[in-house]
Formats: sequence, structure tokens, C-alpha cells
Amino acid sequence: MSFIASSSTSREAWLKLGHLYANRSRSRIIYLKEKLSLTTRGTKPVTEFIQNLKSIADQLALAGAPLDEDHLIIHCLNGIGPELKEISAAVRAREQSISFETLHVKLVEFEDYLNRPYSIKAEPTTNCASISNNKTTNRMLDTGVSHHVTTDIQN
Repeated sequence: MSFIASSSTSREAWLKLGHLYANRSRSRIIYLKEKLSLTTRGTKPVTEFIQNLKSIADQLALAGAPLDEDHLIIHCLNGIGPELKEISAAVRAREQSISFETLHVKLVEFEDYLNRPYSIKAEPTTNCASISNNKTTNRMLDTGVSHHVTTDIQN
């Protein structure tokens, strides 16, 4: 009120308010854009990182400086970190745009893939050294030849 109390007309009051809040709005936009460019995932889960970015983008839109989806995606890809670089490379190589929501889903799925425990173990391979009492196999081991022998192998 103190800023507009000295105004003699409503137009003058509106102009003062506009000027006052335009400056605050501009500094707020600069602050939010800087915050957006400095935001990284670090050790946070992908969902938390994406929500953080989306929150900043929403605040920018409310301040009158909405981001287009491609810019939001670029900020996301720049901040996700090296663990998810495969997804980043795939998105950057696409001919067509990807939506921010689809990117979110892909990043969460890939993070889940990276974090899942590997309970499937490879079957042990049979090597020639474990097959003994076979002249052909022993000769192959002696000469360093590494062919798979299917005949004359005893179980």
C-alpha cells in the first residue's frame, strides 16, 4: 500500500504496481531458470528429480515464463547423471520428440532395471578340462585347440 498511496489516479497506481511486480517477477524468473539449470539428480530417485524439475517449470509458468517441453526435456537429460546415459543418448538420437511424461516413465523403468537384483545365474559351461579320459579331448587340450567335441565323450 505504501508504494501506491501517493498515486493521484488509479492508472498511476496500476502503473506503479506493474513496475514493482514486473521487477520482482523478472528476478524470480531468472532465479527459477538458474535453479532449473543447476538441478541434478545426484543420489535422488528419478521420480523425485522429475518432480523437482516439474515444480520449477510450473513456477516459471506461473511467473509468466513457461518452458516448452523440449527445453524441459533438455534440462532433465542434462541433470540425470551418468548412470542413465543410455536413456539420454537414445532420447537425443530420436527423430521425433518425446513427451516429458513418456521420458519420466522410461527413466523410472530404466532405473528399476538398474536396481533390480540379478537372481538368474548363467548355467555353468562345460569346458574340455572337465571331460577327462577321452583321447581326442586330451589331445585338443595339449595342442591348445578349442573346438567343441561332440563325439566319443563319456558322461
